[in-house]
Amino acid sequence: MRIPVVNRYRRIAILTVYLAVFEQLPGAKCLCETHHSSGQQLKISWDETRQECTPALCNGARLPDIPDVSGHLPAGLACKLRLYDSEAARTCLAGKYVVSLGDSTMTETVYDVIMLMTGLAANMSELNALVHNGTRQWFPHSQIWVPIDGLPYPHGIQLDFYGNQRNLTITASTLGLYWRHRYVGHVQLTQDMLGTDTFFHPDFQEEFNCLTQPGAGCAPKVPDVLIVNSGLHDANMPIPRFANNMRALAKRLRAISDLGTKVVWRGNNVMPQTHGMDVVSRHYIEAEGLPYVDTRAIMEYFAEDLATGCCSDLNKSGGQHIGAISKFHNESARLTVSSMVTQGILGSLCTAKMGSTTLRPI
Repeated sequence: MRIPVVNRYRRIAILTVYLAVFEQLPGAKCLCETHHSSGQQLKISWDETRQECTPALCNGARLPDIPDVSGHLPAGLACKLRLYDSEAARTCLAGKYVVSLGDSTMTETVYDVIMLMTGLAANMSELNALVHNGTRQWFPHSQIWVPIDGLPYPHGIQLDFYGNQRNLTITASTLGLYWRHRYVGHVQLTQDMLGTDTFFHPDFQEEFNCLTQPGAGCAPKVPDVLIVNSGLHDANMPIPRFANNMRALAKRLRAISDLGTKVVWRGNNVMPQTHGMDVVSRHYIEAEGLPYVDTRAIMEYFAEDLATGCCSDLNKSGGQHIGAISKFHNESARLTVSSMVTQGILGSLCTAKMGSTTLRPI
């Protein structure tokens, strides 16, 4: 049925006013856009009271749960990623055995997950205490059993450190989560710049098999999730050698995936010395049909922020850190960029069905 011309003009006029109102709302972030039935783009405003997009086309995540995200999200990014607040992250990871292997940027991802699951992002003093207590662990064996400023971590979350903060375990008794993280910039926790050679070093094979293979004697089962990255400590490695390592590593990860593990590769942070590494690693990871989280694509939304040094330790160590380690050096640094990278990783590993199990600490 044809709409009378007068009514059509009236509808267009109403839509124009509607758009104008959205444009002028105080503090409107225009985080998301969707196509209105008229074919025009309708900007979605930010509801400060409800702390979500309205209309709730960005899945209604509670942004205050995600460290330093409220008020700092670039236009468009929020709806490109499926956002996970504390409840959604706990639901996704409940009952899972997770292993993460990577450099210090991966360690920051692990801390993002801790901050997200505990729900401490809304309390800056408790958040800073978590960052400080975690990233300074360089003792033979140190445990944070539960307290932060005299309060227990919610949901029975406990951190155990073995050697230093590069070798840690998250257990969440009420969630049945067991997350094992191991730094692989080098075979030795206190050394650097071995990179992907670590995965093939004779001294690492027993530990690698222990973490990822069934029946190896120290893991409860095949991991539900394995998150891997490398590149920062490969910066001095010739590209052909790195390519050979990645070809072999990708096949090895594919074999682990075939056992039922959700394998995800975390791309490198935006650094000139690792750009070639990202191109190579992505090629071989995707050639094996494994998910690749494009960290650089997410970080590009924050190029101006990163240039100001607000969200990295640019003046400390070349700017490779964008999360907890950066904040440890500078308490005023924002965790926004790291939080959104971790949201991308959660989106990759939570969208497909994973197995669940009741885990006991190893």
